[in-house]
Amino acid sequence: MKIKLAVLTLFTMLVTGFPALAANDPTRLLLLQTPVTVNGVEIPKGVYEFAVDSEKSNATITVKKQGRIVATAPATLVKSGVTYKKNVVMLSVNSDGSRALYEIRLAGSAQAIMLEDSATVAQLNAK
Repeated sequence: MKIKLAVLTLFTMLVTGFPALAANDPTRLLLLQTPVTVNGVEIPKGVYEFAVDSEKSNATITVKKQGRIVATAPATLVKSGVTYKKNVVMLSVNSDGSRALYEIRLAGSAQAIMLEDSATVAQLNAK
């Protein structure tokens, strides 16, 4: 009986501990279906990892491919009031047809990451 109780207790600790571990892991997957510019760096289409290093609402986003940093950009965390069901990448289309990343909406969260790329912000404000 003591063994069953010990196993049950250990199982409960493991199951309840995994969400906490996942919350501490800031790395998420980012699927780009088209080439995208992030802070002046063109990133080819593909699957990337991104992490957000934040202090209150100020943040920095780092995009990696196979452990190598591809791009970094200053960003701001904003609350949207809507909990997103999926990670969503918002792009602006430039006059030459290229695309620039300006927002990432985080699945399971009511937060979005707004990139502070000055060229992207200027393009958005011009529209």
